Amino acid sequence: MTTMYRQVLTIALAALAASVTCTFLLMRLNGANDEAMTMALSIATIVPLVVSIPSALFLFRQREKADQLHRDLLAAHEELRSLHEQAVHRASIDQMTGLLNRESFLTKTKYRRRKADAGFLMMIDVDCFKQINDRYGHQAGDGALLAIVSILNRHIRRSDILGRLGGEEFALFVSDLAPEKAWEMAEDIRQSVERLPFQPHEGVIHPITVSIGIAPAPVRERMHAIMNHADQSLYAAKRSGRNRVAYRNPENREKAEMKIQHSLSRVS
Repeated sequence: MTTMYRQVLTIALAALAASVTCTFLLMRLNGANDEAMTMALSIATIVPLVVSIPSALFLFRQREKADQLHRDLLAAHEELRSLHEQAVHRASIDQMTGLLNRESFLTKTKYRRRKADAGFLMMIDVDCFKQINDRYGHQAGDGALLAIVSILNRHIRRSDILGRLGGEEFALFVSDLAPEKAWEMAEDIRQSVERLPFQPHEGVIHPITVSIGIAPAPVRERMHAIMNHADQSLYAAKRSGRNRVAYRNPENREKAEMKIQHSLSRVS
């Protein structure tokens, strides 16, 4: 506000100086007498002050209002941008687990596959999950899922993509791994879940296991076909007795069956 008054005073003094100077020169050129000169200079002094000060104040206040409106618009735009980002984030995240939801997982995996020469898709399903909900309640079921998510987060790398497809089913996309390493990773996850001391109620320990199906994800293959192959692997693991890892390579069925049998021998 002090700056505004200084600017108004500067404008008023400049207008006063210009008015008095011009009036004096014009009256002198016209040969005005002293009385006329005095009258003209008085008017030249009063009028600029009467006109310039209110006008300058009005203009500066209007500019301040415009500046404040601009600042308010910028703040509102920033708030809308932040709300939009939060909405996008909430729309892409499974609210309970904090993982990517199905749509976001598929979208992110799609873009990652464009940059990776090859990869593997793992479908991870909690075995007999309905029994936990039916026996101990949905809150206990949610606790079991969160415990499994904690294990998954400890095993994945920064480049891996993990999502919750729905219910008790999760998906994990890994790239830059040899088949044996992908298999070892899945087995480590399976064994870590198997060792999980899940307590749905105090003094009660309920065993939790997962079945995992793995399928290669070559760049040339469509995502829905890869998911179908991974689902087939998962079903094979379920049919084999659950708490298994199955790797079905659609190009080598014999090798796929050997992988399932290898898993059975490790956990027996």
